[in-house]
Amino acid sequence: RSAPPVRTNPHMRKVDRAIEFAQGYEDDERRVERNIRAVQPACVWVNGASGVNLSADGAVLTNAHVADNLHAWMKVSFPDGSEYWGQCTAIDHNRDLAIIKLHNVQSALPYAPLASNKPGAGTPVVCIGQPDPSAGYENWHVSVGKIHENKRTHPWRGLGGVAHTAWTYWGNSGSPLFNYDGEIVALHNTWDSTTALRHAVPQDQIAAFLQWAGLHQLHVHRGETTG
Repeated sequence: RSAPPVRTNPHMRKVDRAIEFAQGYEDDERRVERNIRAVQPACVWVNGASGVNLSADGAVLTNAHVADNLHAWMKVSFPDGSEYWGQCTAIDHNRDLAIIKLHNVQSALPYAPLASNKPGAGTPVVCIGQPDPSAGYENWHVSVGKIHENKRTHPWRGLGGVAHTAWTYWGNSGSPLFNYDGEIVALHNTWDSTTALRHAVPQDQIAAFLQWAGLHQLHVHRGETTG
């Protein structure tokens, strides 16, 4: 038998470009590049939007409004071009979170870890997601910003409790926000048209959701360095 073809990740260069040109850079550039490159392969396209894989056997975290319904099936694509079908096995519309369990996974997939604490105001973040290509944007787009504020919940319109300044567009729902250590600190879910701030579901709500879904052990895993 011949070995399966080695897949390449043509989107990895976007990490280096975004980090290099980030405004107000206050950290070791190479360390941040290394950490974000380690988790970029876990960022996925799902159901016309975004998500991030949390386990080697395929458990994709996204927004509930992306997954839509419990038991719904959808295609999930990784940045190296590999594709899987997955089914929504857990959903919480109040937190706007869902898990898509991938099927027919034959080998370990790249995955990213959840941070152990929620981010404070001013924390630099890196967002990786899938802005709508019909407007001329590329998938696996990388943007850099900061946490503006972090509340447990936002009082209206389904906005996630974390307000942030990383650039997003239609299709970025479900995009992970990474700290400079490559840990998920929030999951982007919408934006506030009155302030232009983007909003995301905070780390503590993600951890509570994983606990509720029986997947709390996932957040202690570290992302694989691939690509």
